[in-house]
Amino acid sequence: MEIETAGKGSDFMVGLSIHVAWWVYVIGFVLYFLFALAGVGAAIGFVPMLALLGIDVNFAKLIGLSSNFFSTMPSAVASIRRVWRYWVASLIGVVVGSWIAPKLSFALPKKTVLLTTGVVLLLIVFWQFLKAKFMKTSQDSESESHDVLSVRKILQIAVGTFLIALVASYGGIGGGALYIPFFSYILGGSHIASQVASTLVFTSCLVASVKYAIAGGWWNLEVLKVLLVFWVMAFSAGYLGKWTRDKLSPRALNVVLRWLVALCALLLIWKGVK
Repeated sequence: MEIETAGKGSDFMVGLSIHVAWWVYVIGFVLYFLFALAGVGAAIGFVPMLALLGIDVNFAKLIGLSSNFFSTMPSAVASIRRVWRYWVASLIGVVVGSWIAPKLSFALPKKTVLLTTGVVLLLIVFWQFLKAKFMKTSQDSESESHDVLSVRKILQIAVGTFLIALVASYGGIGGGALYIPFFSYILGGSHIASQVASTLVFTSCLVASVKYAIAGGWWNLEVLKVLLVFWVMAFSAGYLGKWTRDKLSPRALNVVLRWLVALCALLLIWKGVK
């Protein structure tokens, strides 16, 4: 069932029984735990799942992005001191891309949004499969040559981060799967790329969440109460998943979750064209 939400505060739950609403939270907790266990951002699976459960797709993006903001906060804070120059160089592109994406998502017809969101998520999952199969992880060099920021490199970072933020925020995800290979190429190291990516995902999710909330009329206390439950759930499930990850091998789980996201994306596409 499709539930209209724009301008209605927390009425996105109207039409859903308490039983179904409870299962929304349960499914969310399980997904955030499993994705954290696999070391993958959960919004890429959580957003299409919420949309398929009947929650407005733009509100689902607000939930996914704002939850990612809190779940990436610890790693972003820990990384910012080392990578602050790359974060500053990326700031304009990330902020502009993350601000424009929600405007596009609200301007387009709802079926078009479902279709294009499914396509974006499906392409990102396809990229992750290709990266895992064909690309080898490179390590940072001792010379720290990637620390040199030329004018050309700054322009590349600005344009690249704008496009990534635009695509990721439109899809309702943080974009770490795109930022990491981009910065691995630009900076020549995978470890520092993941640190830069964590700061940019944190920033992008904050900006896009604010814009989705403003555009949807969800900038009020009632919605904040609903979102607070998801934030606590995402933070606690993410922490538990990361703690458990050290004891298990997540490689097989990572593949399963990618197939799950691909299935959800295909269902969103089908829902958008039917």
